[in-house]
Amino acid sequence: MSYSTPGSPPPAAPDPNYAHQAIPVQPLPGWNSLPDTPRPPRGLSIATIVLLSVSGAYALLLAGAGLYVRSVLESGRYPDAGTADSLTPPDALMALAALIQIPLLLATAGVFITWFYLAHKTAKAFRPDTATRSSGWAIGGWFIPFGNLVIPVRVARETWEASRQLSPNGSDRPTSTAFITWWWLMWILSLLADRV
Repeated sequence: MSYSTPGSPPPAAPDPNYAHQAIPVQPLPGWNSLPDTPRPPRGLSIATIVLLSVSGAYALLLAGAGLYVRSVLESGRYPDAGTADSLTPPDALMALAALIQIPLLLATAGVFITWFYLAHKTAKAFRPDTATRSSGWAIGGWFIPFGNLVIPVRVARETWEASRQLSPNGSDRPTSTAFITWWWLMWILSLLADRV
């Protein structure tokens, strides 16, 4: 199909020495002007709660297994238990428990730290005036020796403050951070109890 008038000569072939240059397409102004507002990490919240619950239940089960192994060892039924030369049922029970516990703790830590980061990032997007640290501290703060005793709780307080609702007149509604303090004290106590 041709759009030229009837009887006109065909169009000339393009010059092979002339390179065809396309005009670059420019994006429309303001096409990406929306702020990058993160979504609340609800799915990760549920996964974190489930994994923390399973880890807690497994820790209780492991404590019971430890008490059982201790009673068996004190009874003298397995005098070779704990030596490198033999694998007794108490040794096998504790080895199996460790094989399950390590991947469970790694999965729980990974999901929790990811949720912690996204929760801080989301809270900071909605109330940037309350967050003084970057969201990267929600991850990195856990890996700094001795800093991991202070940085995560401060990030948690910032997230808590940024997440609270405002009064109907727009002023800050006072909320207690006692829950954060309680959570952190329980964490520190669990670290100390783990060393005993």
